[in-house]
Amino acid sequence: MGTTVNSPSLPIPDGPIDTEPLPAPGTGTATLHCALLGELSRAGVELGRYDHRIVDWFAHWDPATVAVVASFIRRASRQQERTLWEHVGTVVDWLDASNGTSAHETSMRLLKVTEEAGEVAQAYIGLQGQNPRKGTTHTPGDVATELVDVILAAMVALHEFHDDPATLLTSVAEQRQERLAALIEGRTDGGSASTRA
Repeated sequence: MGTTVNSPSLPIPDGPIDTEPLPAPGTGTATLHCALLGELSRAGVELGRYDHRIVDWFAHWDPATVAVVASFIRRASRQQERTLWEHVGTVVDWLDASNGTSAHETSMRLLKVTEEAGEVAQAYIGLQGQNPRKGTTHTPGDVATELVDVILAAMVALHEFHDDPATLLTSVAEQRQERLAALIEGRTDGGSASTRA
């Protein structure tokens, strides 16, 4: 059986499954729904209204079945994610060879994230035509591309602070997913978001 990425309520295996996954007792429909949507989102799957109906339907199945379906999605999209991290790793190796690995270089990689964020702001200002002299100078696609540059710069910087940034990203995303599921279930059960967070 492959590695299982555990969350507090829904373990989602990363590889072939030989035994039934065992979610935490009382795993709710909202948690299962968020798990499916999270995996589909990470896989880059765009959903229509009927797609959402089917996701809702799946979320009412037993947690073990949902964990297996989520695992199918994750394993199918793994190659694309691996290719992305391989690209980032190549960038890190290139920077290490060119600039070294000093504390100064680390600070430069962190500042690169801020620089790219500034370019997002610049593109959005251009999209809005905020400068009357220049008018509209950018498109939504320009803003989107700059946002991708922010993500890539952050992924490069992340290598400086963790030995396995890809696993860390998945782990943190799943923690946030669990928090969101708890908020949704809290509202469904009549509780307030502030008391359930």
